[in-house]
Order: sequence, then C-alpha cells, then structure tokens
Amino acid sequence: MTAGAAWVERYLLPLFARYFSDRSAVSCLQMAPDDPTESERLREAGHACVMESPKAGQKLMYPDATFDFAFTGRFPVLARDHHARVALAKELNRVLGNRGALLLAVGNRLCPLDLTRNGSLIHGPFDPSCLSLLEAEGILISEAGFKRVELLDVNGHFGWGSLPAFIRPLGRTLDTFWRQFAAPSRRWLYAGPFNPTLLLWAAKD
Repeated sequence: MTAGAAWVERYLLPLFARYFSDRSAVSCLQMAPDDPTESERLREAGHACVMESPKAGQKLMYPDATFDFAFTGRFPVLARDHHARVALAKELNRVLGNRGALLLAVGNRLCPLDLTRNGSLIHGPFDPSCLSLLEAEGILISEAGFKRVELLDVNGHFGWGSLPAFIRPLGRTLDTFWRQFAAPSRRWLYAGPFNPTLLLWAAKD
C-alpha cells in the first residue's frame, strides 16, 4: 500500500466514521494533491473524490454546495498571502454543503520545524509558508465563514509506526512525544513551538 493510501486508511477514514457517520458515501474535493493514491483509496472505499489544482487566485468551477468534504496539505502554496488565503477559504466554504467540512494540514508558524513540505524544513517565525493557529482560525472563522475549527490529533497522521523496522522505535518515540505535546485538548501546547503541524477540521455546522 502506498503512503497516501495508507494515510487515508489510517487517518482519514476514521475521521469519516466520526464526522460523517450518517453517510455511506462522502463527496470529496482534494486540492493540489501530492499523492493521487489518496483519492484512489477513497474511491475504493465507496466515496467520490475529485482532484483539483487551481492556479493562485483562480475560482473553483463548481456550483455551490457540490461537496461534503475538502482537504489539502498545500493551502499556503495555493494562496501565498493573507488576501489570497481568505479568498480561497471562502471558495472552499462555498463549494461545501451545509454540513460540509474542510481538513487543512499546515506548518505551525511558532514551531521552527515544518514537516508539511510547503517550505523549508527549518524556518523562522515570519515564514509565509506557515500559519499560526490564531491566524488560521481568523481566516477560516472570522473571514471565510466556517462555524468552528476543531484541532485534530497529530499522533497517527505521519504513520511513524509503519516505518522500516530499524527506525520504527524512533517513530514510536515521536508519536509518544506528540501525544504529550500536541494533544488537541491542550490548546496552548498544540499551538506552541513543540508541534510542527496544525491539523484543522473547519466545519460549516
């Protein structure tokens, strides 16, 4: 199984079971995919998935409320400044249905390490490829109109436990670390310098 398909199996499908438990099929929009096998695995699981790679500032060519769910790990690349990020977030809100949701994975501006591959691995506090939690919430809720943003667990997202056997102990150590220092229930730690990746579930309901 590819890394993308394994992530869908390990991380995304359990989220569907949690948030879309009343739906047998979820219509999905994957923005700027870096691994097409994610969409393939979603289709195998019975969900519809469209992949889109719009140019900066380009509007999405879909009617209102077309999708149940959208996701991307390339939000800062698709929209490189605040104005563009607000416009993209509004477009994503528009194409989602009333109970739709958006999943974003973005580098945490307050952590010097970025594992999202949107910019440099090591970055300073003003790197445009990252967002702080407050910035992300301001864009999604205050400006784009999502009702709430839920912080998702980083543990399990990277799949460290499935690394080759000789480095698997390191991966398990990292998962243990993030269970302590990137727990969604501890917002001040989640948003702080020990957590490199913000995983945000922006909901319309």
